[in-house]
Amino acid sequence: MSTSFQESPFPLTPAQRRAALIAAERERRQAQRERREVAAHRSVLMAMSQAERAQRAVLLRHVAGQVRGLAQRVAHTERLEALARELDATVGGLTAAAPGLALWRRDDWDAFLRSALEAGDGIGQVLLLLVERELVSLAPERLRLLRAAVDRDMTAAVDGPDSWRIARGAAAVLGGLRPQPEDLRAMARSADLAMVDSALDQDPALVTTIRPEVSAIEGNYLKARTRPRLVDHDALVQLGWHEEIRRRQLVAGELPRDLHEDDPWVLRHRLFEGDVGAAALVPSALPELVEILDVLRSPRQFVETQGADPSLWRLLDAALGDDLAGTGHLTFDVWRRLARARAMLYSDDLAAAAACVRDVPSLPSGGRMAVEVHNLALYCAVLSGDVNSARALLRELRAPGRSAATARNIDVAETTLNRMRDGDKRSALEDFESPWVVLGLDEPAGSESSVERPWDARWVALQRETKTDAARRIRVNRARQRLAVGDEERRHFIVPLAADSYVPARRGVLFPEASPMPRRTPPPDVESVRESLRRVWREAISTALREARPTELWQELHDARG
Repeated sequence: MSTSFQESPFPLTPAQRRAALIAAERERRQAQRERREVAAHRSVLMAMSQAERAQRAVLLRHVAGQVRGLAQRVAHTERLEALARELDATVGGLTAAAPGLALWRRDDWDAFLRSALEAGDGIGQVLLLLVERELVSLAPERLRLLRAAVDRDMTAAVDGPDSWRIARGAAAVLGGLRPQPEDLRAMARSADLAMVDSALDQDPALVTTIRPEVSAIEGNYLKARTRPRLVDHDALVQLGWHEEIRRRQLVAGELPRDLHEDDPWVLRHRLFEGDVGAAALVPSALPELVEILDVLRSPRQFVETQGADPSLWRLLDAALGDDLAGTGHLTFDVWRRLARARAMLYSDDLAAAAACVRDVPSLPSGGRMAVEVHNLALYCAVLSGDVNSARALLRELRAPGRSAATARNIDVAETTLNRMRDGDKRSALEDFESPWVVLGLDEPAGSESSVERPWDARWVALQRETKTDAARRIRVNRARQRLAVGDEERRHFIVPLAADSYVPARRGVLFPEASPMPRRTPPPDVESVRESLRRVWREAISTALREARPTELWQELHDARG
């Protein structure tokens, strides 16, 4: 232990004091050196301890990494073993059909593929397993198609080749469902219209979906099956759809003249014309009309139920005979009197014609039928010299909005009445009388006719009829002469104003509406559709096999088990 300098009780000499100070300084410096040595030793010891710890940590990390790597390799090996066992179990059931599959551990991918293609549909489940376990890769679209094929799911919304779409569409149609548009178009492109026909039977509107996919002939066929009114005549001929050709000819009044009188279409025309004798042929030729025509035995009762059907008006008129009493059906009653009046007028029976239109039931003023009735009655009144009735009828015809033809007739009638009042009766009536009516013909609208001099044939017939009626023959010859020279001034009165007012509309029970053409393809065979489904499933699986590619994991598994 060092001794500190202390003041001596006795006075020190300078030399002693100096010696004492030197000794104290030496002692301080020694203590300082000792402290530095202790600190240095401590630093060395601390540095040695940190190095040991760092070395130990590095060693521990290295050992841990080695352990983890070993664990991962063990886990990977176990996974490969598990995959191998799973594949063995899945493939095991297919080795009977494809023995080569049993060698999948030793074969390369190409050899495995050849064996897999021999295994049938069952290999699809194996391929799905390979994809799910990431042993092989497959495009997402192809994978969805593969899964649908393996699950036999034709309702899956997957893209596929036309063969898949056709089969899926067929399955939908057989199940009473609406096929998807793309499936329907694929069915149309296949040129096999049987299944398309079945789809159209369920929903004719589908024809708009497939029209761009078919040929012109097929398009006409499909149009005839769904929208027959849109099929033109040339297409009907091309299709050989004779029923629709005849139906249109009947509606147009253009049936060929060489058809036999008991032909069903001719029979319909005869009934429309009022041929009561044709009704006897109805049971055998047109059984669908038997019940309707049976009530002709009670025509007035018939009018109550069928009077609104213009195709039957002439039959009703014939059955009612000469009794012009009202039936209660205003339109029919007015038409009947008009038709009878024209027939009488064309037969040169002016009095009978006037009687037919004298008591016509009241009609809406200015209506088409009312104008026609008043026009015909005015013609009869002027020719009969009944001036008062003629003046009254002129007032009826002077309604606002009258046609040009009506206005012209009014002028002609007024001029004639004035000439008669002035004493020029004979020539006035000769000018007034229509040459067409004298010949028993309707005046062509606008003086247009598809036949040159259409009155000649009728004039020849009237020459035979009027052999004993000199007065009428004179009028007939004068009428022909007026028409032959053109009668450019057109001074005569026009009857009828509109010929179709005297003719029943060509519609009703005797004129069937256009209906879709019956299908010409056989109904689809259920078994053939099922076979097509099996075929597309096989195709989807085999295509997926060819497009699948092994991954590195497959190679590792193959190497580990080889």
